[in-house]
Amino acid sequence: MKFYQNSTGWAAKINVKKDGAPLQDEVVCAGEYLIVKDKPDLVVFFSAFYPDYVMTPGVGPSTATGALNNPAYLYQVYYQEKLLGMNVLMPEEALTIDEYTVTFTDPQSYTLIQIKVDHFTWLALIGGLLTMLGLILAFYVQPAKVWAVKNDAGWMIHGTSSKGGALFRDRLIEAAREEDADASS
Repeated sequence: MKFYQNSTGWAAKINVKKDGAPLQDEVVCAGEYLIVKDKPDLVVFFSAFYPDYVMTPGVGPSTATGALNNPAYLYQVYYQEKLLGMNVLMPEEALTIDEYTVTFTDPQSYTLIQIKVDHFTWLALIGGLLTMLGLILAFYVQPAKVWAVKNDAGWMIHGTSSKGGALFRDRLIEAAREEDADASS
């Protein structure tokens, strides 16, 4: 598993009251919307959050810094998919739509973490293990054959190796010398 920081952003709690009684409290990220529980045709879209709100003529709303100095919430309200209005709300302000009162509170920054699971890690592990097994066999296993043939002159020793022929020859000569030394004593 790998963890990546995908994005960061701002969220706020949206409080909805109906005739002064609490109806809904939900944390909504900027760029998401809230559907009012008992009136599904009424949607509050939390467009953007400005932690240090500044209104520049000709440019529009923006933020001066990333610090929570003068927070403001840009919203849009839709009813039956038609835009009723849009504006910027300050923390102490409330939005009233018929019998509903909407307020934005508790701004908080968030980090979106993406978790990536690689389903083929086991395949790479098997490939690596097979490669290691092949290397061990290639470097440490040296198949060789040795045989002796008796003729009129005595015994003749023959051998073959599919790899490391010079090393095999040197080991065979050394083994024959040791055998001669053991036979002489």
